[in-house]
Amino acid sequence: MPVYTIKMTWDKDAAVWYAVCDDIPIALESGSFDALVERVKIATPELLDLNGKSTECILNFKANRKDEVALWQTMGSPSDGKRHNEAKRNQAQILIAFHAC
Repeated sequence: MPVYTIKMTWDKDAAVWYAVCDDIPIALESGSFDALVERVKIATPELLDLNGKSTECILNFKANRKDEVALWQTMGSPSDGKRHNEAKRNQAQILIAFHAC
């Protein structure tokens, strides 16, 4: 039974998830991760059939989402006389990976 890997990526600018697999071929998008998984599961058998491929398969979903967040650090404490209310802004990136089989 063939295994197809569906790459799911978050598009920050468009605020949508998109799914791509050149082997099926499929390219879909949705504002919801779960809704996109369902759309792929519904569309895949029809697309495989149209391309003369077996409709029995395993779909392996691999997704990633990369976001930037701001971290704030408080400088000093009220008791040590340092500028307690002054904050320093740091940038960090968080990579969230979903692997659903």
